[in-house]
Amino acid sequence: MHLLKAAGGRCSRKAQDVQVIDFGEDLAEYMAKGSAAWEVSNAGATKESKGGLTPWDLAVTAANGNHQAARLFREYAAVMPGTRSCVVSPKIARELGLAETDDADQEAIEEEKAEEELVTDVGRADWHRILRNGHVPTVLSAIWDGAGKARIDELIDQLLGNPKRPPPLPVDDGRPILERVHAPSVSELVKEIQSTWGLKTKDAIETVIGNHRSTAKATRQRLVMPDMTEVVRRL
Repeated sequence: MHLLKAAGGRCSRKAQDVQVIDFGEDLAEYMAKGSAAWEVSNAGATKESKGGLTPWDLAVTAANGNHQAARLFREYAAVMPGTRSCVVSPKIARELGLAETDDADQEAIEEEKAEEELVTDVGRADWHRILRNGHVPTVLSAIWDGAGKARIDELIDQLLGNPKRPPPLPVDDGRPILERVHAPSVSELVKEIQSTWGLKTKDAIETVIGNHRSTAKATRQRLVMPDMTEVVRRL
C-alpha cells in the first residue's frame, strides 16, 4: 500500500490480499472465483473479438492518463466488493441502473446450479501424485466414460502403484454391515471332540465340525475353522 501512496494513488486495505498458490486445488479454486475466471480466461476474447477491456486493462489505461478508463475502473471497484459470480445483487442493480427482479422475496438472481454427482474420493497425497505424474487426463477420461467408483479407484491404484484395496463391506440402507463370523478355537474343538463318547476320533471330529457348520448357518455367520492339524495333535 505504501508504494501506491508514494505514487500518488489510493487503495483500500481490504482489497490488498496476496496469497501464494502452492497446490493445484488452490489454483482451481481461484480460477473458479467470480471475476477472476472471467478476467483471466476471457481476457483475450473480450479485447480482440468484442472490443472490451478487462478491469486490469482499465487500470493500466487509467495509469497512463486516460480519465474515462479511470472512471470506469472506479465504477468497477465500487460495485464488485461482496459480489458473487453469476449473481445480480440489489447493490449491483442500484449502481448500474438494472431493473429489479419481479420476485420481492428474491434478493438476487442466481443461475441454477447443475446437479452434482460424487464419483469417488481421492486423498490429498494421492491427488498430488496424480498431478505430478501427469495422470489427470487418464483419470478424467475414465470418469467421462462413465466408470464407477470401484473402477476409478482401481485405475488410480494401478497408476500410482498403491497396494490392492480390501473389498468393500456389504451395505444395508447406506450403512456398512460388519461381517459376523463363527470361529471356534482349537481348545474349544478339542474339548468338544473329547466329550463325544462312543465315537471314534474321526467320526467325533466330523460330528463336531458338522455341529459348528449348522450353528454358523443358523446364525447367518461365516464359519472360520482353526488349524485342524493342531486340533488333532492335542487330542
